[in-house]
Amino acid sequence: MLANWAVRLRLHDLKPVYHGETGIRMLRELARSYLTVVKDLFGVMNRLKALYRSWAIPCAGRDVYYTRHRSQWLEGIPEAGTRRRAEQLHEQLDMLQHLRQQARRELWTYSVLGLETRDSGEYHYVHGQVRRRKKQATIRGLNNCVWIGFVALGRAM
Repeated sequence: MLANWAVRLRLHDLKPVYHGETGIRMLRELARSYLTVVKDLFGVMNRLKALYRSWAIPCAGRDVYYTRHRSQWLEGIPEAGTRRRAEQLHEQLDMLQHLRQQARRELWTYSVLGLETRDSGEYHYVHGQVRRRKKQATIRGLNNCVWIGFVALGRAM
């Protein structure tokens, strides 16, 4: 049976068949959105470091990206136009980090990689009986180890 399929495949005798909507398109698009935002984020990070290096400001590590050190880094650029460009790159970085978190949350939730957590605090006693609180349980994401494996799958799409 398998040999028959192999021969038909080699002769281009197989025709595509519509199998209906499988529901994977939404997952694929969410993964692509996430990967695009991550790619843009890394591009902005590289441009920011390149800008500081062009002024001979050493910027090893990740401190250059943090908001708490931002004013110190910007003070190192003496030219106002270049400083403004660095400020814009920092603004883009902040926006893309927010978009990345939002895209990751949507992807996790849609792909059922979000975890529903429960704790003993959501139960309480009412007139001697255990009742569940009305507050909804929160959805939490997985750790980066599992997420890296999922992103690798998403790139194959």
